[in-house]
Amino acid sequence: MKISDKVICIDDIFPLEGREVFNKLPQKNQIYCVRSIESSPTGKGIYIKLVGIYAEERRLKGTNIIFERGFKPERFRTIEEIKNKNVEILFDNILHLV
Repeated sequence: MKISDKVICIDDIFPLEGREVFNKLPQKNQIYCVRSIESSPTGKGIYIKLVGIYAEERRLKGTNIIFERGFKPERFRTIEEIKNKNVEILFDNILHLV
């Protein structure tokens, strides 16, 4: 996954806290564009940010670090991943017919 990739949301079950922070949330099976990929300010992972979806900026507790939250990449698949998986499934189905 990289900046400007088109991605499809595969998991749109968000905790209540997420619903309060973002202007809107991704919806399952909808396509989005990645606007940035960043490390978590706490060092606990990588997060992606999407075009058109924004979170209010917050200060990391006990620091001067101000950040905007993002989404876990596991909630999304790139269009290419989906296409490749569909081709694999189609090919497997053809092989089973022979």
